[in-house]
Amino acid sequence: MSKAQWRDIEMEWSDLMPDLKEYVAMTRGAAIYRDEVDDFVETASVGDLAKLTKIFYASMGLSGEAGEVCNKVKKILRDGGGVLSNEMKTKLLGELGGVAWYLVALTEELGFEIEDVLEYNYEQILGRQARNTLKGDGDDR
Repeated sequence: MSKAQWRDIEMEWSDLMPDLKEYVAMTRGAAIYRDEVDDFVETASVGDLAKLTKIFYASMGLSGEAGEVCNKVKKILRDGGGVLSNEMKTKLLGELGGVAWYLVALTEELGFEIEDVLEYNYEQILGRQARNTLKGDGDDR
């Protein structure tokens, strides 16, 4: 890239800076969760805090493991030329095991059994098939 191209990029970036500062200020004002968290922490019992922490931990673990699955799938194209090797399948199997572990953990922290989740999902899919709403988006199709 030439010096002129870099200069153009730097100028474009500097033109965006006031907008970015405005955006950051706006997001601070929209971050209503902060007050909600402060209120909860001030009034919650130790048991409520412990329960919520367990739910957060399992949820973050599930999200992290799912992200690792996605990252491995991305590498099938990036590093494997679109070929799903046995080595990558084994790596994905391990990551899917992590997803399953955290899914069960989160399910139990919420007071359910994994069978409850699978049955609920099964009924949901049957209902969507019956209503011909498998396509589309939204929870209540």
